[in-house]
Amino acid sequence: MYLLVSIIPNNQKRIFKISLLKKSKFLFFSFFWYNVYNKFKGE
Repeated sequence: MYLLVSIIPNNQKRIFKISLLKKSKFLFFSFFWYNVYNKFKGE
């Protein structure tokens, strides 16, 4: 995976990083809200 990223040009790399960041942010938020929902449902 790292080798693949190093081959890609810089602007392409930046786009890739941004999309990855957005995806990870979305995953984090969905995980967070899922935990909150379960906590309130459990009580």
